[in-house]
Amino acid sequence: MMMESDGEDGDVGQDVAGLPRYSVTIGTASQDGGSTIYVIKSTALESGISQSVDREYEDFEWLHQSLHDQEGIAGLAGVVFPPLPPEAGTPITSAEAKMKKQLGELFTADEKKRECKALENYVLAVLSHPILGHNPALRSFLIQRDLTPRTKTRKGIFSKFSLAMEEMRKENHKDNDPIFQQERQVNTTLINESKAALEKLLELAVAEQRLALACGHLSTTLLSTISENDSYNEKLFCRTLVKLSDTMHIAKGGMEDLVTSDLWTLGLHLEHYVHHQEAEKEMLFRRTCRLIDVENASRALDKAKPAKKPAAEEVKKEAEKALEEITATARSEIDAYRSHRGAAGLDALSSFAKAQGKVAKDVLGTFQEELDRFRKL
Repeated sequence: MMMESDGEDGDVGQDVAGLPRYSVTIGTASQDGGSTIYVIKSTALESGISQSVDREYEDFEWLHQSLHDQEGIAGLAGVVFPPLPPEAGTPITSAEAKMKKQLGELFTADEKKRECKALENYVLAVLSHPILGHNPALRSFLIQRDLTPRTKTRKGIFSKFSLAMEEMRKENHKDNDPIFQQERQVNTTLINESKAALEKLLELAVAEQRLALACGHLSTTLLSTISENDSYNEKLFCRTLVKLSDTMHIAKGGMEDLVTSDLWTLGLHLEHYVHHQEAEKEMLFRRTCRLIDVENASRALDKAKPAKKPAAEEVKKEAEKALEEITATARSEIDAYRSHRGAAGLDALSSFAKAQGKVAKDVLGTFQEELDRFRKL
C-alpha cells in the first residue's frame, strides 16, 4: 500500500458542527491476481492534506466488523449501520444475475465504476454518522499502510441453518411497542417492493439493450446490401440505405445511453435502498432479541425461588437497561434514516428523469440532422 503524505493526528470522524472532517473518493479499481485493489484517496478538510491507500474488499469487511465490535457505547445495537455493498460478482436479485449475462460487455465495463461508487458511498456514510464516525478503526482504514491482521469467521452449514431458524422464530415475535411493530411491517414490505422495482428496472435495461442490438444488426444489414456494380438509380437508392444505416446506428447509441443512465441513476439508488432497508431490518431484529430477553427474564423471575430472586432481578434489570438503550438509539436512527433515504430517493428520481430527458434530446437532435440530410437527397 502506498501513502502520498502523512495525515493529521486525531480521530477521523466529525467536527463539532457534525460535518465529516475528511472527504473520500474511490476513483479506480484494478485487478491484482485474484483480488481487486481499490485506491482510496482521503483529504483532511481542515489542512487539505491528502493521502492514498490501496485496499481490498477484505479491508472493507474488517472496517465493517470493527464498527459492530465497538465496546462501551450504550445503545450501539440500535444503530442502522451503513450497509457494506456485496463483494463484486454477488447479485442481490435473480434479475440482476440474468441481466449480467444478457448485457455482457456493456454491464461489465460499468461494473467496476459502480463498485467504486458504492464503496465510496459506504465510507462517506460511516464518516458522517454521529457515532460510527468517531471509531479509531476508521482512521486506520483511511491512512494506515498496514491494517490489523484480518481473520474471517466461517460458519458451517449446520450453524447457518440453526441461525436462520432462530431468526425466523424471533422475527415473528410481536413487539409490545406499536411504533416498532409497524416499522417492522413497513420494513418488510419496502424490502420486497424495492427488490421488485429493481428487477423491473433491470428487465427494462435488458429490453433496451435488445433494441440497441436490433438497431445495430439492422444498420449492418442495410450496408451489406450495397454493391459496387449497382446502376446509377440503384446507387441513389444505396445512398438512402447508407443514411438509414447511419440513423439506425444513432438509435443504437441512444438506447445504450439509456441503459447506462438507468443503471447509474435509479438502478444504483434502488440497489442501495435494498441494502439500507436490510440494514434497518437487522437493527430491528437486534431490538426484538433484547425484547425477548426482557420477557424471558421476567418469566424467570416469576418462577425463581426466594434464594435466587435477587440474581433473577439483577438479570431482568440488565435486560431492561439494554432494551431501553437500544430503543432510544433506534428511535433517533429511524428518524434520521427516513429523512436521509427520502432525500436520496428524490435526488435519484430527479437524476433519472434528467438523464432520460438529456438522452432523448440528444438523440432527437441527431435524428433531426439525419432527416435534413434525407431531404437534401
